[in-house]
Amino acid sequence: GANESAGPAGWLWRLARLKTGALFAASVRCGALVGGAGPEELAALTSFGENIGLAFQIIDDLLDKDQDRRVSPRRTCGERNFNLHDASVPMSFGELPDLASVKAQARDLTRSALEAIEFLGSRGDMLRALICELLERTD
Repeated sequence: GANESAGPAGWLWRLARLKTGALFAASVRCGALVGGAGPEELAALTSFGENIGLAFQIIDDLLDKDQDRRVSPRRTCGERNFNLHDASVPMSFGELPDLASVKAQARDLTRSALEAIEFLGSRGDMLRALICELLERTD
């Protein structure tokens, strides 16, 4: 997608899509399949899950940055230090240089997730409430 740019942040977007995006999409898909969703509904709900999963990951990373909950990339083994990654490669969305852009991307992903479930009408109210809970949390 457009967010998966080349450069140091590109792998971060791919990782988030394959990790949190896929986890949320799988959860939503399972519920949709149990509920008897057809192919079009399943595709829309998959899009919802992927988008809200990415938005969740971005917000979680920003909260980690704000609360300084991050795990150090350095590990100690006995008396030796091993640097596990190149410090120029961001380990989270909170480490990207343009945080305003990152926040805007989270809003865009949320908007896309909401658009994907418009077809549900009032049946999607629980998913909309879930979005609010996930995105408005402070820890």
